[in-house]
Amino acid sequence: MLVAWLAWMQYQQSETAYELRLTATETTQRANALLSSMKDAETGQRGYLLTGDEAFLAPYRTALKEVPTQLQLLHHLMKEPYPRLDVLTRLVNAKLADLGETIALAQQGDARSAVIRLQGGVGRDIVDELRAEVEQFLVHERSLLVQSESSHNTARYQLLAWMVLLSLLGVLASVTAALVVNRQAKARLQAQELAKALAVEKSAVLERLASHLRADDLQAQKQYHENMEARAHMVLAEKMSSIGTMVGGVAHEINNPLMGLLSYVEFVRDKTTDAKSVQVLDDALHEIHRIKKIVQNMLVFVRPDKAATDSGSVAQVAQQALNLFAGELKKHDITLAVDLPDNLPMVRCHSGGLQQVLLNLLLNARDAVAEQADKRIRIWAEQVDADIHLHISDNGPGVANGVRDKLFTPFFTTKAVGKGTGLGLAVSRQLMEQMGGAVYLENLPAAGTSFCIAMKVANSLEGDKQNDKRNSRD
Repeated sequence: MLVAWLAWMQYQQSETAYELRLTATETTQRANALLSSMKDAETGQRGYLLTGDEAFLAPYRTALKEVPTQLQLLHHLMKEPYPRLDVLTRLVNAKLADLGETIALAQQGDARSAVIRLQGGVGRDIVDELRAEVEQFLVHERSLLVQSESSHNTARYQLLAWMVLLSLLGVLASVTAALVVNRQAKARLQAQELAKALAVEKSAVLERLASHLRADDLQAQKQYHENMEARAHMVLAEKMSSIGTMVGGVAHEINNPLMGLLSYVEFVRDKTTDAKSVQVLDDALHEIHRIKKIVQNMLVFVRPDKAATDSGSVAQVAQQALNLFAGELKKHDITLAVDLPDNLPMVRCHSGGLQQVLLNLLLNARDAVAEQADKRIRIWAEQVDADIHLHISDNGPGVANGVRDKLFTPFFTTKAVGKGTGLGLAVSRQLMEQMGGAVYLENLPAAGTSFCIAMKVANSLEGDKQNDKRNSRD
């Protein structure tokens, strides 16, 4: 009877320990589910602030409904009063309130204040405290589980001692008791292994959640900085557009008095009989014509082309661009080689657009050879089937493989801050596509960079029509 009574007491303690383990496991799961709901709500808040999409608020609204229930379940599962659970409840309510206030600011149209509040770190501090409280909560639960196991082990050892003392009463009773103890020992070992595995798994889940949260924070900061940079680029592009309009107006204003000055000098030259004075006036006329040509090139550069199917001479447009670029060549001591065959056919293009593309590539080549001792730029053209290819190459350091695919991306530049807008190549590609052509980076076997402007050959009928239009304008 004594053995049976001891065995019954041991069984009761085992059942109590098992119930404590189940309660601890369920409590741990509920705490982790609570933390997961809060993180999902915060992630949804960040997604809504970044995109303005109401669908991202689903986790937050779900948390508003489920979190109070989860807190009530935790209070119900606790067998003993746990003061830190009230702290956990307060932090959860504080985080939900912070999320709600930030979302409300965004819904009221004050997205900037919402982002500033988010970057202020108040919500992140609450999450850190919440994570710490959950960890303390789990530590508390594990401590209760350890205490239960310790008490159970003490009872087991007491039972073994009694069984040794009572073994003299009969071998059969001792064997029966030993079988019961062994069975219970195996059950306890299995339960311990299960508890350890659950603890390891939960720790891994918490670490993964923390990692995701850090990654979300970094992504939000990166997106914010990218948005600010894009806004600055757009402001700069608008300024550049205004400058182009101003240049066109200045060129028109210069052209009017220039024509009067040309007439006056020609009149004086025709009336002068002194040979030296005539020579001086001829030189003055040459310089006035040079100024006139520069002004005309500027007008072609800023004047929008109206016809989508104009045809023009590659050599003529290239020469206009080189006239504008001549000052840069002399200023930077750059050697220019030009090879444009006289028999090249007319091409489909907008003269102003093609000139702008060519100038963009020449300016890039100028910057590329800036650090070279022997600065060289080469321009040459060739006919490939029904296309004309105009090549612009330099002997600079070339283009790194890592940026080749990004060259034509708007606002991407490899130049120093303040020296490049990142719009030149993007605009050039757009202009060439409007003309039915293309511009692309070529592969060179040696160092240096080469771009190719590909244009369609204009048919003879189209070319005759364009020549008639030019003659009528003249």
